Order: sequence, then structure tokens, then C-alpha cells
Amino acid sequence: MIEYGWHYDPNPMMSYKADLTMILGGRGTGKSYAMKDKACSMKNTTVWLSRTDTDSVKAANSFLSRFPADYREQYELTWKTVKEDTLNEKRTKVKYAYPVLVNKYTQEPKVLFSALSVQNKGVDFGNVDRLIFDEFLIEKKPKLNYLPNEITVFLDFLQTVMRDSPKFKVYMIANEIDVINPYFSFWNIEGIDKTREFTWIKKPSILMQWVLPKEERIASYEASAFGRIVKGTPYDAYMRGERALVDYQIRTESIPQFANYQFNLRNGDTVLAVWTSPRGYHITDQHIDSGVISFVSSIHQTGYKRIYDAKLKSLIKKMVSSDQITATSKSTRTKLMEWIR
Repeated sequence: MIEYGWHYDPNPMMSYKADLTMILGGRGTGKSYAMKDKACSMKNTTVWLSRTDTDSVKAANSFLSRFPADYREQYELTWKTVKEDTLNEKRTKVKYAYPVLVNKYTQEPKVLFSALSVQNKGVDFGNVDRLIFDEFLIEKKPKLNYLPNEITVFLDFLQTVMRDSPKFKVYMIANEIDVINPYFSFWNIEGIDKTREFTWIKKPSILMQWVLPKEERIASYEASAFGRIVKGTPYDAYMRGERALVDYQIRTESIPQFANYQFNLRNGDTVLAVWTSPRGYHITDQHIDSGVISFVSSIHQTGYKRIYDAKLKSLIKKMVSSDQITATSKSTRTKLMEWIR
């Protein structure tokens, strides 16, 4: 077990004993580093979850790269193998299921590495009593995105590993990337309360921790060449935990009296009304006219009076970034950003 120093200390968080904890904070606070140590030092075995199989293998290969040599020396990386089902015993094959970090001296498996994109049904995860999902929030890019139906995939995987265990714990780690994401949407989280370290999303089962960088970490960052390069920029604020990497500024206000009802935005069963005025677009989830044409969030939702228009989605994104869109409530703002996402 390491001395945490300026790194994140997970012990206060664990004292809350929540079933699921989201550990969020600025970049470089040592969240993953500390939870890796916990995975190695605690009893029983931890599943270290990534989004894709490529990410999982990378995580396994570099898991202890930042730890001291004498710490790394205690562990070795191997693979869990399983026999494939077949009707012909002579053709039975052995396949590699997932990487495993084991204690060299006791041969006890400490960390099993898996991914959401891998078919895990039927795989034996052994004596596992916790799961850590690292980097569960991402900045979407052309080649980096959430999986289709990721929440369902995640919950399916979680149930496969947890079964009916009453004491299983889940820890989800991320930098403050983007408050508009499928996980916040699923649990109706509208933002992060940075005035307090711990916030119950659903007591006593779901907890959110906001991790502030320690003074030693800030001093080291400010003295670094990188800190001087980005000083005073939005990325500097992101590093300090003062803002998200992707930041949205959508004001909440009433619809102006001189605005006109134009069309709807539809995402699944969620419908928003769009009003326009010389000041821009005004969005509400109240007084919806179902007879008005709806623009849907994805092409597979098209149908009668339901149109997909990529140019409109791009326009609304630009209007959001230039403060030309208002919403009548926080919940409306969250629904709008989920339509955009």
C-alpha cells in the first residue's frame, strides 16, 4: 500500500459505503493511481473495466507503470483462459478471456481486466467483490464515442459480475469532461455541486465525490512547464477543477412574449418545443403541440412528421456555443443537450 501524499486519498470516500460511487475531479489529481493501489492491496479481486477490448489490454499492460519498482515486483500479468463450448471434444479450443494481475508470491488474482465491448456472458469472474470503471466519461471525437446503448451494456455487465451480492461495490472514475453524457442522463444528474466534496445522488446507494487537487499538487502543476504554457486558458481551469473540458453556457429564462412556436425536438419519448425570436432559440418541455413537425436526434427515429436534419443539429450546437439558446429550466437544458448528444 502506498502513501498517498498529494494524490487522491480514497479512504474517506469508502467510509460512506455506497453501492456505487462516482469519483470526479480535475485532471491529474491521482484518482486512478490511488484506486489502482486499492485494487492491489484490498482483499479478494477487483474487476478493472474499460470501454473497449483495446483499452482494456492497454490498461493491463500499463497498470503499474507509475508505481515504484519494488511495488511492481510483487505482481505479474497473466491471462484467464476458458474452454470454448463445442460438440466435438477433439476440437475443444482454449481461448484467452481476459488479462489478470496476480500476486507473484501467493498467486492470488488481484485485478481482472475486462471491457464493455467484449462478450462476457458465461465468463467466470471468480471471487470478485468490487468493480472500478476508469475514464467512464469521455470527450467525444470522430474515433472516440460512447458505445451504442452503453448504459444498458454497462448494467448488463454489472449484473453479470455482481449477481445478487449485497456487499459488492462499484467505483466510477473520470475527469470533469462533459456533464452531458449518458450516465448523468440515466441517473438524472444535472451537474456537479462543487461546494461540497460528497453528494448523495440516491442515498444510500449512489454517491458522487468531487475531488479537489491538494495544495502540493497545485504547486507542482503551477511550477511545471505545462502549467506555464496553459496558464490563464480554459484548459488551465480544467486542470484545476474549475470547469469541465467541454463547457456549456445555456441560460435559463422564460420564453419572450414576442417569440413564435416553430417546431419540436424529439429524442425517444422526450419532446421539446422550440420557439424563436430575434434573440435566438428558446426551448421548453411544456405545452407541447404534438401536431407540429419534430426533428429527431438520430436517423433511426425518423417517421411520420419526424425528420432527421444533420444541418439543424450542427446549427443548434453552434448556437449553444455562442449563447443564442435559452431553456426554461435546468431539466429542459439537460434534455436539450441529450438531444444534441
